Amino acid sequence: MPSGQGETIRKAMTGKRKPRRRRHSGQTPSGRNVIVSTPLRRAFEALQQPRLNGGYRWECPSVSESVARLTGGRAKRFVVRAWCNGQRRAPTWFVAVLALELRARRDHIDRVLADLETVETGDRRRGPAASARGRATRMRQLGRPIGEKLTSDAPPAVEPAKNDPHI
Repeated sequence: MPSGQGETIRKAMTGKRKPRRRRHSGQTPSGRNVIVSTPLRRAFEALQQPRLNGGYRWECPSVSESVARLTGGRAKRFVVRAWCNGQRRAPTWFVAVLALELRARRDHIDRVLADLETVETGDRRRGPAASARGRATRMRQLGRPIGEKLTSDAPPAVEPAKNDPHI
C-alpha cells in the first residue's frame, strides 16, 4: 500500500507484457535532414583541418568555428549548412572564400612535399651496394683507392678465360 502522497501501487503484470509493435509510417526522411554531397559540402569538409589541442591530442574544429573563420561573421552556421546542402544558393563571396582557402592549402601541401624530397634518409646505409660504397669512400680517405690503376711497375696479372679447355 502507498504510504505517502504521490506514490502508486506497482502492478504485478505491468513489466511482463509483450511489447507493442509500432507501425512504420513508410515515409522517408524529409529533405532537410538528408545529407547531400555537393561541391560546396566537399570543399567545406576538405577545410576541416585537424589540429593539436593543448593536451597534444588531435581534434577537428567545430562547425561553428569553421563557419566563423571562413565567413568572418557574415553568415551563421545554419545558413552555411543550407548553402552546403544545396537548399539555398550560396553567394559568390562564399564560393570565392572556399576556393581561396583550398588553393592556399594546396600550395602549402606542395611546399611540404617539395621539402620532403630534399630530406636525406638512412636507407642508403643498408645492403651490399651501400657496404661497397662505404668501403670505397674509406679507402679513398686513407689514400688507397679501390678500382684505380696502381702506379707500380709490376705487370698486371692475366686471368685465364673461364671457358678455356686447355687449362
